[in-house]
Amino acid sequence: MRELQRHDQKIRIEASIEPNLPRVWGDGHQLFQAFVQIVENALDALEEAGGGSLQVNAQFRGEEVVVQFSDSGPGIKEPHRVFDPFYTTKPIGKGTGLGLSAVYGVVQDHRGQITCQNKPEGGALFVLRVPVARQSDAQALAAVQS
Repeated sequence: MRELQRHDQKIRIEASIEPNLPRVWGDGHQLFQAFVQIVENALDALEEAGGGSLQVNAQFRGEEVVVQFSDSGPGIKEPHRVFDPFYTTKPIGKGTGLGLSAVYGVVQDHRGQITCQNKPEGGALFVLRVPVARQSDAQALAAVQS
């Protein structure tokens, strides 16, 4: 994520990752790509706003890992539609409207949940919840792979 930082755009990224987070159920590569999509969208919004900050927090809560992406941008015009396929607020040629729809699918495939809302003080907040892997999940995965 630090490589995505755009110094010339006056955009700051801060990450707060709780130490010793447990493993989550699923494919790390797919989840990473989902995280990158959310971060890139936030950076695009911050770039259009002339700068700002993106805060990423990951915490262990109950039986899940909760990852929050909070930006200081302008917010989202229709947050209830952001996961709809082909919905985009970007100019023609800049986005297809499939990125966050794909993120939603990945999160669902990983038994998780994702929400989006505008913060009262401005900016967008994405909250992603993914269940912690249990021993039985690891045993089932090992059985499938052998």
